[in-house]
Amino acid sequence: MRPYIENGRRNPSISLINRLGETLGLDTKELLVLAHPEAKQIVDGVRSSAKRGDGAWQRFVSNQALLRRHAITQGELKILKQVAMLEHVAHSGHFIFILNAIRQAAAPL
Repeated sequence: MRPYIENGRRNPSISLINRLGETLGLDTKELLVLAHPEAKQIVDGVRSSAKRGDGAWQRFVSNQALLRRHAITQGELKILKQVAMLEHVAHSGHFIFILNAIRQAAAPL
């Protein structure tokens, strides 16, 4: 197993990372992120998608004319904010598309 890890063909298990950290006196969180970079957002406690979407969300919320034109309610803003935290929204105008999809799905038949 060691040659596979040393040659970069496998990542060490979490239990091995924990034992290495304890034995060598190293920070196990740092070792985990080094061995499994995809775990960084979990270790940091921050969702990267929320960070990336923040600019689009801020532009959308600050555009009062757009909010009035589309008669966006406070409840709708809450839902759209959750969408921004859940996934990356590239452009502030995409929130209108999402809102229209929600409104159409919730409309009575």
